[in-house]
Amino acid sequence: MLESFIEFLKLLWGILSQIFQWIGVLVIFLLVAYFVFPERYEKILIHFLKIASYFAKRMDKNYVERDVKHLVDVTARTLNKYFPVISRGIKILWVESDEIESYLDRGFVVVRMKYHKSRARNVARALVAYIPHILPSEVEAVIEADLALAISCIIATRMAEKEPEVVRQIYEAISMRFEDSLAAKEILAKLEEIDEQSLLSRILLPEITKACLSAYPRRPPELRDEIGSLINMLSKLVKGEVVEKPVIRGKYVNLALVRVAKPEKIILDPELEAHLNFAKLCQTTSIYVLAAGYNAKLASKLTARISRELNYKVDFEDTYKAMYRGNLTDVYCGKLSIKQ
Repeated sequence: MLESFIEFLKLLWGILSQIFQWIGVLVIFLLVAYFVFPERYEKILIHFLKIASYFAKRMDKNYVERDVKHLVDVTARTLNKYFPVISRGIKILWVESDEIESYLDRGFVVVRMKYHKSRARNVARALVAYIPHILPSEVEAVIEADLALAISCIIATRMAEKEPEVVRQIYEAISMRFEDSLAAKEILAKLEEIDEQSLLSRILLPEITKACLSAYPRRPPELRDEIGSLINMLSKLVKGEVVEKPVIRGKYVNLALVRVAKPEKIILDPELEAHLNFAKLCQTTSIYVLAAGYNAKLASKLTARISRELNYKVDFEDTYKAMYRGNLTDVYCGKLSIKQ
């Protein structure tokens, strides 16, 4: 191992020595040109800068592809826990048109877009164009275009959260696309609220994926209505608003949200019998148990009881930090599916 590393260092030193040698030759050439042909020096320098900028631009284009692929791969490993995600290769075709287009070709996501001197802008637009293709093709075929774009925006900002300029460019790109659509802006705002408690990846996207796969190859109006109902319900829930009936028994979306929230009810019912009875009455294919703060421990207890006493299996249980009523606190989300 040590010998291989030493050989690598020797090879690297040899390459660097050649690069520095050529740089020295180039500097001498430019100095000679300046003194011998002062009237032509500017032209020679312009040609040199043009060649240098070509290689720099080419390297930057390669960087954009690699950066987008890396961001997607890292996030895909997390999302795969909750719903199927496909991490494909990416090829960017740099064109002169301002319009951005993306499509699948031989297992790659091909993005056609115009090169911009701002690397952040290039990464942002490539991400937004790429992300719809991480979903199964059947989902991509039937999901509403505005919803798919809004989802892309939220996932892209999550991926690039350590790069503020990329995040700003993502929102700029989306705002241009949604400029004339109030409904699309409202969808985006609700998805942002839902994502504050990380329920976009744990509840909304898995249910949208399952619903679209069930509806494919059709795009029935019920699909749009049921997904819309789920978005509205989750939006109210994360804002702390009362959801009178947190159940959807639709053809494509079929779930119940059991929220362990009110302290006075828990004090009177420490074994959570009322919550268990509610879950029993719902008779849905999926049940999500939610809680925040101290109630997170009780929620895990409830999930275990539902699994043990009703005909459900636990798909996942997560306790994590998220925003709840303006504060960063422990949030619990557990999913159960009816046993077949």
